[in-house]
Amino acid sequence: MESDLPVGVQLEKSIAGQMGALDVAWSPDGSKLAVAYRDKTIRIWSAQTWMVTKELKGHSDAVTAIAWSRDGHYLASASVDRTVRVWSQPGGRLSFTLKDFLRAPKKIAWCPAMPANLLAIGCSDGLLLLWDLAKGSTADRVKQATFSMELTWSPDGSELLLGGPNSIHRMNAETEPWLPKGLTRGDAPRDRRKRPMG
Repeated sequence: MESDLPVGVQLEKSIAGQMGALDVAWSPDGSKLAVAYRDKTIRIWSAQTWMVTKELKGHSDAVTAIAWSRDGHYLASASVDRTVRVWSQPGGRLSFTLKDFLRAPKKIAWCPAMPANLLAIGCSDGLLLLWDLAKGSTADRVKQATFSMELTWSPDGSELLLGGPNSIHRMNAETEPWLPKGLTRGDAPRDRRKRPMG
């Protein structure tokens, strides 16, 4: 409710009748909002009109996670149906379907390095899959000890952090084989501080 908002925060827009929204993601240019729903669909909303401009259908169960690529050309979605789908934008055409996961993918995140073609997928059985859009194939599979509760890339795409129940696992592109093509050690900002994980 609006009365529950912190002091100084004003509610600009409330979208009524949106039951079962499980994840939301702004497009990189801020012009669209993607919403994942329990009813197996993804709806693309215009940030100007707050009207649905596209509805994406293809999953056979609830859609639990969505993520835009850095260039806004692709939208990835993960579902309880144990698939990850990649949709081209703005048309919404289904470009790829990744399936045969033993457990449902829970978290997805595009690498921010350009070209934006590497997608990290975290599953509930502890599997981390790195998928290369340009090649249409798996770049690497890493079996973690615990389920990846969260995953996030560093701004330059050289590191991937996985947050679990009891620890944070740090994957550094200087030592991992899935270093995005064209990104080298020298591309990292010189003043970037690296804090030990413990």
